[in-house]
Amino acid sequence: MLSELRADAESAGALAPAGAGYALRLATGLPLLGACAIAAWTLPAGVAPWLAALAAGFVSVQIGFAAHDAGHGAVHRSPAINSLVGHLAFTVVNGLGFQSWTVSHDAHHAHSQDESSDPDMQVDTVMSLTPASARSKRGIGRRLLPYQG
Repeated sequence: MLSELRADAESAGALAPAGAGYALRLATGLPLLGACAIAAWTLPAGVAPWLAALAAGFVSVQIGFAAHDAGHGAVHRSPAINSLVGHLAFTVVNGLGFQSWTVSHDAHHAHSQDESSDPDMQVDTVMSLTPASARSKRGIGRRLLPYQG
């Protein structure tokens, strides 16, 4: 059943890389991020630098989505181009090592929501994602539990 669903999705073009959309996102996002950063650093004190910094944060997340998708091979058919986009968008722009993120994210997908194997479930001090994790908290982690959604 899953193989039929995948075949249908592939024949409809739903799994084809969307390189042009990512090229546009990066071609507009990178200069916009630079402009936001320059504005945040150079505008006179007040609300404007904060708004520029907020805009820079939003744009950096949009660029990060391109890196995430590159990690899944969705940007281009070429693994080298996916790697280039991922390193540019995560490592250079957002300061998150693309290679280490890829290893961790692949492990997350291989063991999604498995408390002992999913690296995204391995949160220590501040958050708890499971009742067992909440019970093991001490110190500030225990004091923050009532405020966790």
